[in-house]
Amino acid sequence: MTTHRWGQRRGQSGLTIVELLVAISVGAIVLLPMFSLVTLIISRQEPTVKSADSSKQLRLFRSTMATDWAAAKVVKIGVIPANAGTVECNQGNMTSVPYAGNPVTGPLIAIQTSGASSKRIVYNSRPNTTLGGIDILRRECFHTPDLINGLDYWKNGTKVTDPGGSQVVIVQAVQSLNIPSTCNLQATFPKALPLPPYEMCDMNITLTGRDGQVSTLRLFQHAGRDS
Repeated sequence: MTTHRWGQRRGQSGLTIVELLVAISVGAIVLLPMFSLVTLIISRQEPTVKSADSSKQLRLFRSTMATDWAAAKVVKIGVIPANAGTVECNQGNMTSVPYAGNPVTGPLIAIQTSGASSKRIVYNSRPNTTLGGIDILRRECFHTPDLINGLDYWKNGTKVTDPGGSQVVIVQAVQSLNIPSTCNLQATFPKALPLPPYEMCDMNITLTGRDGQVSTLRLFQHAGRDS
């Protein structure tokens, strides 16, 4: 009877300290290599993920810019800040119109499209304060009024919040965007009547991604445009 009670108490007492230490040691021996393997896989995947994301952004920029260039009647770069208000679309927090505390630089590239309801497309940049580098911004709006007598005439654009307007971040945290200082010189800008249309604009644009990938886009303004 006494032996039976001792057996019940021994069975209910759980693991001894020695047994618990042995179990922990065995578990550590099994799990630590697994944790190391998982950490190694994650560390090797991170650059691959970043590279894939950078490649995706570069492809998006290339396709968007090529589409805009193909539709361009007029392309103008090298717009000085004093003329930004005449070239920019109105409103929105991505405008390059100078004001206190505005970090946006541009218009880096300004495009007028062809057609009765022609649009203007403006590319700007601003610092990415979270990831570093710069964001490339794209703004789109209509002319006010539309092009006069078919000439490439700039005046205030409509709001980016109006129907047909938009503003988006095309690429995030790239290292740099390199474009020529100019591609079609004019005596005055914005151009007033009766100056002749701007010359065609062909140039290279080089975008360096966050991971160092470099993408150079050769752009040709289509012949037959009335610019």
